[in-house]
Amino acid sequence: MAMAVGLLLRSVPLPAVGRLWLFPSLLKGRREQGLLAAEVEGEVPGRVRLVTVRYRAEENGTGISFLPEFREEGEVPADRLPGIMAGVVRRSGLELGEPREVVLAGRSEAVESLLGELNPPESRTSGARPQSVSPITRTPSWP
Repeated sequence: MAMAVGLLLRSVPLPAVGRLWLFPSLLKGRREQGLLAAEVEGEVPGRVRLVTVRYRAEENGTGISFLPEFREEGEVPADRLPGIMAGVVRRSGLELGEPREVVLAGRSEAVESLLGELNPPESRTSGARPQSVSPITRTPSWP
């Protein structure tokens, strides 16, 4: 999940990111699949862009293979996002739990805290580093 957050924040300007929703990952052995959704400032007041990063990652002993898909899903009224996130959980049928909402409000200290939590110091020294990252699927590109 930390790699997906990092990808999102390299792709979208931090001051534009209001909130993140971190959906519980699906873990199978050394494989992980996950979804991250972000509220990004829209061009029309009161509306926001919904941006997602879906990913698959696999630890193979020498590193981590990370396959992300970055998408802009559309623009919606800001007050509708919590309902949209609840609908994603309902429709998945996986019963993994509710997404965790994290308020960033464009603050770098909130990002640092989140990344520190998702990637604790003990995992940084384990030697597990990204071995390969697939090309990113983007729709559309950000300025």
